[in-house]
Amino acid sequence: MQLSFQPFDTKYYNQILTIIIDTWGFESWVPEGYAYLMAEYFLADMLSESSNVTLALKDDEVVGISGCSLVNDANSKSFLRKKQILSLMSFISDDNAHSHIFRQFMKTRVLSENMLLAADVTFEAVVNVLVVKTGNKGCGIGSKLYNLMISYFKQNSVQSFYLFSDSASDISFYERKGLKRVFSGVFDWGSNDPDNSEKYYLYAGKVEEL
Repeated sequence: MQLSFQPFDTKYYNQILTIIIDTWGFESWVPEGYAYLMAEYFLADMLSESSNVTLALKDDEVVGISGCSLVNDANSKSFLRKKQILSLMSFISDDNAHSHIFRQFMKTRVLSENMLLAADVTFEAVVNVLVVKTGNKGCGIGSKLYNLMISYFKQNSVQSFYLFSDSASDISFYERKGLKRVFSGVFDWGSNDPDNSEKYYLYAGKVEEL
């Protein structure tokens, strides 16, 4: 099959959504019937925040996606995003399962923004998403998508960027690319069970070192 790379096209949206649901296992932790909605919120947020989105295609099948954006005044924007998330949470009732899991998800977003604010570092860009479809990993697709983002950063004179990740993701990929872990935090999804705890990370990268 022919591997190609192209900008985001809405006709591939459903394929991308399926990849997101599979990659983060939404159906395993979101109440039945709400995995699609939760994943769609996450995906639409990531795509709308990205000024540069690239799809990896085998023939006409999406096998990977990356999204990044240039950032001006990252700390101020992080502060405002945190306020936006907290205000949204205040409108969500916590009296049923689907509302509870969405509130928990929003709390992980607050944790991430807190890490960025605590880092107190000026970043010029952010990697919003980088995903390779199950069954297509280890073929260099992730590295190619990553390198295309770095080229985009270089074209726009970006020297530093950041990304959020978690213990459910392949953080070793970013570490192999030379990114440094700046902050980490732990979120308890409930029941005081250690297995329900997940670690969240803030990574920083320097374009000139890559």
